[in-house]
Amino acid sequence: MGSDAFADWYRTLSSGRDFEVLAEAFGRVGIHLVQPGFDTAVLLDVEGEHVRLPAARVAELVGLSLGDLTLKWWFTADSDLVCGITYSGHGREKHTYFLDSLTAREADTVEEVLLGQARACPGETLALVVDRTGRTAEFDWDAVIAGTSAAVPRLPEALVLTERTADALNGLPAAAHRSPFAPGLTLLSGR
Repeated sequence: MGSDAFADWYRTLSSGRDFEVLAEAFGRVGIHLVQPGFDTAVLLDVEGEHVRLPAARVAELVGLSLGDLTLKWWFTADSDLVCGITYSGHGREKHTYFLDSLTAREADTVEEVLLGQARACPGETLALVVDRTGRTAEFDWDAVIAGTSAAVPRLPEALVLTERTADALNGLPAAAHRSPFAPGLTLLSGR
């Protein structure tokens, strides 16, 4: 994985139940909110220290949208995926999954779950950016999603956008391929 590999899922605000559905989707492929060997989920505080809470409380906090959260999803007791959830204040949130410490197989699994969730929730998905190499890590995807920028000179491995946002883009690489993804969503890729 590239050192800046990431996946950003931009979506409407999650309810606690929406987050539980995401946890169920991850759980079906062996990625868990509760750390194996423990009976709690893990949030990270501002110092990066573990704060253990029941999974239901984490889902509740996500649903309350009180402030940004950083949490861990677990492959095994000592192999994890860090996820930051940020709130824009405009009825949107962004889940950033840091893929750089994952194996290729683990990153494939995370990508498959997120693509599946975006496809299953097209009305809630604003965008999904999957950059396995980090080549667009410095790009301002927030501006594209907010509609304040339309230039996309490089594509990540997968870019799912609302049709409206995709239609507004310009300066796409010549190799860009566009295809329907789900109702109201378009997939752009350079593959």
